[in-house]
Amino acid sequence: LGPAEWQAVRLSVRVAFWATVVSLPLGIFVAYALARWNFWGKQLPSRIVHLPLILPPVVTGYLLLSTLGRRGPVGEVLDAWFGIVLSFRWTGAAVAAAIMAFPLMVRAIKLAIEAVDPKLEAAASTLGFGPKRKIAQFGDLGMVGINPVIGQWQARGVEKPRLAAQRTQHPRTFL
Repeated sequence: LGPAEWQAVRLSVRVAFWATVVSLPLGIFVAYALARWNFWGKQLPSRIVHLPLILPPVVTGYLLLSTLGRRGPVGEVLDAWFGIVLSFRWTGAAVAAAIMAFPLMVRAIKLAIEAVDPKLEAAASTLGFGPKRKIAQFGDLGMVGINPVIGQWQARGVEKPRLAAQRTQHPRTFL
């Protein structure tokens, strides 16, 4: 590959990295809320999350540009107060990638959270995982089902040598 191709690869990796970093924590929170919490109007947030999948990509792009552009309501504030310009820059591409991938991420993580039995969480709370350790409980139990989903968002061709060596020694063990 030439220098121009490597520049395109670096740009793609940069956009994908920041889109994932920005959207993953919010995606886990929204998926957990949709999977575990019962509240009035639960369908409305679910429908809003899935809007980028329902709308044509041109409409989504137009809405993003008209909202986040320099003359848009959010873009104008970002530019005037913080000097942040999103339109036609790599940051805008990262925001667009995050918004377009967000429904897919939320759906996959929500299904993984729903696969964890709430009775396991209740049993863990009887063993000392009280309200103060709720996040630790989610990390211990909830992440068991979510880790494979998050792993799908990583590059598929890249594998840590440590894991490859462990798979050769113990073919039935996956960490």
